[in-house]
This record gives sequence, C-alpha cells and structure tokens, in this order.
Amino acid sequence: MISRRHYIAGTWAVFASAAIGTVVQPFSDAEAAGHPLEERFTYRGRQVDVSRHARAGHGHSQVQVRVNGKKEIHVHRGGPRNGYVTHALPFTEYPSPQQLARAVIDAEDAGLLLI
Repeated sequence: MISRRHYIAGTWAVFASAAIGTVVQPFSDAEAAGHPLEERFTYRGRQVDVSRHARAGHGHSQVQVRVNGKKEIHVHRGGPRNGYVTHALPFTEYPSPQQLARAVIDAEDAGLLLI
C-alpha cells in the first residue's frame, strides 16, 4: 500500500516535471546557429555586426550589436521618437543601430566608457 507521503511526493514530482518540460524548451537549430546577420561594417578599425531577431511573445524584433565579435552593446528600441537607445549613452536616442554603435565607439575612443 502506498503511503500518503509517497503519493504527495510522487504527485509533486510529476507536476514539477510537467512544468519544467513546458517552460524550458530545448534550443532549436536556428538558435544554435546564431542570429541572422543584418549588416557588418568596419568603423575606426573595429568590426561591427548588427543583427535582429524576433522576441517570442513580444511581436517585435530585438537588435543585437557586437563589436569585434565579443563586445556586445545592449540596444533597446524605444524613447520618445521610437529610436534606438542604450544604457551606455542613456540620454541620446539614435535613428539606427549603426549610428548608435558609431557613437558608442566614439565615446570609447574618447575615454568616456569601456565596452
């Protein structure tokens, strides 16, 4: 005969497994391959990669900017004119992620920040 303690423990184990199975989904091949590259350009001797990818459940794309393949600039779409903003330069809105990346690199060269 199964005890009440074992029944409750088993029920919680099944519930936890089902919850984890629906929340944690394995990576797809597209995610493993990386985000689609939209543009690659060189600015002040640095290679800049700009990519966009859709955010699940948000209905819009997110921009990722990477400098020299390893330094990432955190970019958001928003602001009063729905431009591009970053925490690195919080008081300026840029019309494109490319211009934002150039401004961050200029600020780094001027010694104002490190990326």
